[in-house]
Amino acid sequence: MKLKAYLHSITPLLSSPHSARRLLWILAIILLSGLLAGAYNFLLFTFNTEISQRRGYMSSAIAEAHTFFTTRQSLLESISLSATRQPEGEAVSVSAEEIHLLLGPSAKQQWSLWLTERLRDYLQTKQVNLVYVSTGANAKVSRLYNATPEVGAFSKTILQQLDALKHDNSPELDELWLTEQDSPHARLYIFIRLDERDRQSGWLGLEMDPSEVSAALSDQSAGEFMMLNAQGALLFTNNLMPALGKRLLPLQEQNFFGLVGSGWWPDHVVIRKQLKSSDWQLVYSIDLCSVMRALWLQLLGTLLFCLLSLSLVWLLVRRLEQRFITPTIHRIQALVESELFSRDVIQTAPVALCVMRRSDGKVVLENTLSQQWLGQDGEREKLCFIWIQRAFESVEPELTDCFETCDGRHLYLSSTPTRYKGEDVLLCAFSDISARTQIENTLQQAREMAEAANEAKTLFLATMSHEIRTPLHGVLGTLELLGRTQLDPRQKDYLHAIEGSSATLLQLISDVLDVSKIEAGQLVLELSEFSVVELAQEVIQAYSAAAQRKGLKFYACYDSRLPERVMGDVVRIRQVLNNLLSNAVKFTDSGRVVLRLSLQSREGERANLLWQISDTGKGIPQAAQPFIFEPFFQTAGSTHEVIGTGLGLPICLRLSQLMNGDIHMVSEVGLGSSFSLSLPLEVLSASTLPSTLTRLLPETIHVISPVRELAETISGWLRNWGARPQIGDSPLPGESTPAVLLELHPGHLEQQLTPDWAGPVILATGDGNHVPQIIDGIWRVNLNNLKAIHHAVSAAQGVQVFKPGLYNKHKELRKLNLNILVAEDNAINQLILSDQLEELGCTVELASNGEEALSIWHQGDFDLLLTDVNMPKLNGYELTRLLRSQGCMAPIIGATANAMLGEEELCLAAGMSHCLVNLSACRPCLNALRPTKELPMKPCSILIVEDHPFQLVYLQNLFSELGDFYLECAQDGVQALACLQRRDFDLVLTDLLMPGMDGVQFIQKLATLRSRPALAIMSASSRRMLMAASLVARNLEVNVIGLISKPVRASALSELLDQLMRLRDSTPPAPLTDIDRQSLLDALDNAELQAWFQPKKALANGRIVAAEALVRWIHPEHGVLLPGVFLSALGAFNLEERLLWLMLEQGMKAQSQWAQQGYDIPVSINLPTHLLNSDDLPDRIHAFVLNYNGVPGKIYFELMECSTPQHISNFYAGACRLRIKGFGLSQDDFGKGYSSYINLVSTPFTELKIDRALIRGCNDNEELAQALTSIVGLGRQLGLTVVAEGVETAQELALLRKIDCTQVQGFLISQAVSSDLFQQLLTHDGPASAY
Repeated sequence: MKLKAYLHSITPLLSSPHSARRLLWILAIILLSGLLAGAYNFLLFTFNTEISQRRGYMSSAIAEAHTFFTTRQSLLESISLSATRQPEGEAVSVSAEEIHLLLGPSAKQQWSLWLTERLRDYLQTKQVNLVYVSTGANAKVSRLYNATPEVGAFSKTILQQLDALKHDNSPELDELWLTEQDSPHARLYIFIRLDERDRQSGWLGLEMDPSEVSAALSDQSAGEFMMLNAQGALLFTNNLMPALGKRLLPLQEQNFFGLVGSGWWPDHVVIRKQLKSSDWQLVYSIDLCSVMRALWLQLLGTLLFCLLSLSLVWLLVRRLEQRFITPTIHRIQALVESELFSRDVIQTAPVALCVMRRSDGKVVLENTLSQQWLGQDGEREKLCFIWIQRAFESVEPELTDCFETCDGRHLYLSSTPTRYKGEDVLLCAFSDISARTQIENTLQQAREMAEAANEAKTLFLATMSHEIRTPLHGVLGTLELLGRTQLDPRQKDYLHAIEGSSATLLQLISDVLDVSKIEAGQLVLELSEFSVVELAQEVIQAYSAAAQRKGLKFYACYDSRLPERVMGDVVRIRQVLNNLLSNAVKFTDSGRVVLRLSLQSREGERANLLWQISDTGKGIPQAAQPFIFEPFFQTAGSTHEVIGTGLGLPICLRLSQLMNGDIHMVSEVGLGSSFSLSLPLEVLSASTLPSTLTRLLPETIHVISPVRELAETISGWLRNWGARPQIGDSPLPGESTPAVLLELHPGHLEQQLTPDWAGPVILATGDGNHVPQIIDGIWRVNLNNLKAIHHAVSAAQGVQVFKPGLYNKHKELRKLNLNILVAEDNAINQLILSDQLEELGCTVELASNGEEALSIWHQGDFDLLLTDVNMPKLNGYELTRLLRSQGCMAPIIGATANAMLGEEELCLAAGMSHCLVNLSACRPCLNALRPTKELPMKPCSILIVEDHPFQLVYLQNLFSELGDFYLECAQDGVQALACLQRRDFDLVLTDLLMPGMDGVQFIQKLATLRSRPALAIMSASSRRMLMAASLVARNLEVNVIGLISKPVRASALSELLDQLMRLRDSTPPAPLTDIDRQSLLDALDNAELQAWFQPKKALANGRIVAAEALVRWIHPEHGVLLPGVFLSALGAFNLEERLLWLMLEQGMKAQSQWAQQGYDIPVSINLPTHLLNSDDLPDRIHAFVLNYNGVPGKIYFELMECSTPQHISNFYAGACRLRIKGFGLSQDDFGKGYSSYINLVSTPFTELKIDRALIRGCNDNEELAQALTSIVGLGRQLGLTVVAEGVETAQELALLRKIDCTQVQGFLISQAVSSDLFQQLLTHDGPASAY
């Protein structure tokens, strides 16, 4: 403020808000002036320095010119001084090196002049000519010596000048400088009297060439030169500007240095000096522009500096002005305006404002409304005191309040503590909320009325749902039961018509109720995990029959980038897709219907998926498109189709919006329609290869289709599965063997696109089977089933999975054998439920209401109660609560036709086990009742043995993320054994490296326990350490289901848990404890022991080339028994040889059966080596084979490692004799047991079988892969057929193919099957002619 007053005293301009801006610009101008002055001084200094330097160059040039002329003048003087008067008649002797010259006007008056050789050389060096000009009336010019090659005529002008000076005796004429002024190439002459004592002696002179003079005077650093005579006439110059000489005329009589110009601006720097030896003047000039060009860097730098300074100063001023001055001015103005405005607002505000002093509660400031609303009575003072106390003295200040004044006005107080004039005050604002209070009361009443109406509507919907669906479900259930009776064709037609009409009526009711539920907010999404591809395949399959009946091309295109599993309401998505596909098929009479499923975008764990359903139907008119999603709006369909309800599309739109999605439609009359459903879903698994599918072999697969889009789509999936798709049927360069051909036909197969393909062919058609089948050597599969296509390609590559009896044409409903009490008040529903449950194998007792059901329940022994939720006297909820309160633990299932929101929650809250909505079919009943027959699986119990605390916590967290498990932890083997003695566990996960009792010792102790859980071993050691520990456990009959390398990953634990679940779900065959010798003899005599055959496939062509006979016991009570159950008993009772003859007999019979179909298949039979103790066994085997018309060369004996002969010589003798008889020999289980390299190279084997222990996991274990490579290479070098047994994955198969293994067998190819089923495998594998 003092500064403002001081500035105001100086001038009012400096005290205004804008004075800071003015001062800032003044400072900026001063700063700029200083900068410019500095730049000017710098330029001036630089210019003066440059001029001084140039002056030095010019002075140096003048000095050199003076030296040039002085040298020649001295030369001339020395020659003159050497001249002597020659007496008349006196003889002169001349040496050979001299030239004697006589000079003078007459013979009586002569001078002698000697030119030595050195003098002549000097004249030659200086390029000057020596001349003599006599005096008198007839002056003559004599050239005494010429140093220049070209000598012109002597100038008459020079003679005239010399003649004019012959009588002049002034001392200045002792030396003359002459030249021709009117000639541009005039020569320069220096003359001196031959004898200064005699004026008539003549003139001795030096003639100089003008080019030599110009060369001597020229100096590039000194500029251009001009030689002027005493009168200022130009003699010599290299300057092309004659005007410069004129400007120098006024300066000719004095030495000069400075700037010369024609106007106000000089253009040359000039230096003029008179030569000391004559009256001539030498002038040097430098163009000022050249000086400036020499200083261009300094000039440019100074200019840039000035521009940069100007810019920076301007920017700085603008920045300061915008950053500080302008905002400050605005704030000052705003503050002034705010102060004025606040005063006006306080007075005109629609609220009452007042300021209360804390000390005494007095109002120190208030507006008019405050005076009017609060008044001035004692009640006001009392309220003020309360408000101040709440605001200042409470632990939690209360700054708001609602109260009613004495005149009935409702006020709302909002206050805040602050300071005013140095005191604590409370600022209070009062709002009149009388109108709002009245509106809130009115809204509350309206809300209560709306809730009552909504409850009435909900009750109406629930009642209508129950009362309409109940009899309708009865009708549908009766029709289903009627369909299971014997009906003639006409009755079946009537039944189908009634079923269709009833289904349409049910769909209409369901659609109406869905719309009502959506509008009432009763529809809630139920999120679950599902596969988008499987969902699309399901809806495609549901409408494929209808599309085929109409002759439509009906197919789907799935984006290969789709995630495997997502989270969403699969029921509602299926409902939308069903509606859209149903409309597409219904309104399309010819052409195609296509479902496209693609990934639009992906952000983190959210993916936006697009379902597009396109058809070539009649299309929707443009006028009808805006109303297509309106309820009950319909367009005319095909003439032969049933018109719908008009609610499908509106429900689809509302459901998509409920799922945060959208539906778009594009349609053109005559072209068709396209509906696109876009939904955002949470991604649970981004992998495009489901865990149930194995990777294909990395081989070329040719894909062709009349629809390019189909070929590209399937190629993307083949690429994801590990194959190398190639669109088109042209073989790739370097293809040695025909690749697999995959033909895609969107409809039924009309004509094969490539009928002469040499390799395996797969035909995928719209009407193909969902299980790959081989017909006439060609695989046929459904086009819209990706898994089926994968299995077909896998089989075509030689990876066939055959499971006999897996697919049945008709599956009967499973019999439950339950005693069920049904509580239902509707007589029709009683009849329907009774018949349906009896179909499921249950016994049923009926009750008409809850009280009757309660009485019957206590009288009988029931497995389950199925009760309607709405019954007279005692409804289902009350009945359930009563039974649960009485200790009933049996399952109770509620049945209702009410599908409103919260119905299932009500049932579960009442104590029911399940809520069943649809009773119109047997299948829902089966799905609902099945869990009651099977005990729920309790959570897996897992014991973790790990000594590191951090690893324990880490493993516990991983397991908790993967599911609900019972976990216990032990820090070493001793604690783990104590835990195993307290309780049983499903799995033990143990470390190997532990203090005290290590992992291997713990495994040995674990094998001694009564209950042996499954075992998984983890370690940071090498993979071989893990395998060695697993062999310890397996040889001690401990089931090892996993080997995990540290650090443990979640994926490894997930695979381990999958193994555990499969182990729990599997039901191991009950051990037979009563196997005696007679039972085995009966089994041998009654052919209960049968030879089943496991195929061996050649990796060269993927065909079945051999079989191994494996024994199975077809037990009359226990079914099919594997060898592990009874082989030990056969050995104990010495019946192994009997089994050998049986296997030989059945093997040869099977060979004969296959040979009738054209298949020549060798059979391998296991031969325990201890049987070779019998010397004549080879002879007996040979005779037996010949007796059954067998061929020894087609029978291979696999010498087993399970036993050894009494002496090793028996082994070699038996092996040699069998080969002598023509039988093939195979080294079985090589790499395990007693097999050795010495046996391999010294025994006449024809086949080498690698044990499955080396095959399992070889693709993930580098050491196993290296061992396999070595064994296969050795076998091939020995000329043996190398067979890998136990192949279970496509990755293992790919590795074996890579290392050139000959044949493979295992579950990946096929399990062991009977001879008849083996015949089917051969048929599926291809025609016999291919062998």
